[in-house]
Amino acid sequence: VCNDNCPDIEFPNVFTPNDDGDNEFFIPIPTPHFVKEIKFSVYNRWGQLVHYSEENPNLEWNGKGLDGNLLTDGTYYYSAEVLFDRLKKEDQIQLYKGWIYLVK
Repeated sequence: VCNDNCPDIEFPNVFTPNDDGDNEFFIPIPTPHFVKEIKFSVYNRWGQLVHYSEENPNLEWNGKGLDGNLLTDGTYYYSAEVLFDRLKKEDQIQLYKGWIYLVK
């Protein structure tokens, strides 16, 4: 029994934005429930910000950098500040960090 919303969100670690129609976008798994907002930042291996969004809770990042060009193959690091729809304010914001391998 859950007396509050039970948020469940995970992030994949590989995606292939290569226009073949499969695995084109970096999206949370499963589709996020009870998520109001995600502030999503992606960094290259030198710590430079290469992508930022907060408009779409489904993320749908297409592998493009801040300049609009597709990033090169490689490992990138992300930080996702997720705002959940929860009863207790102290439970609303959770921070997730990890890595993404982008393969074209």
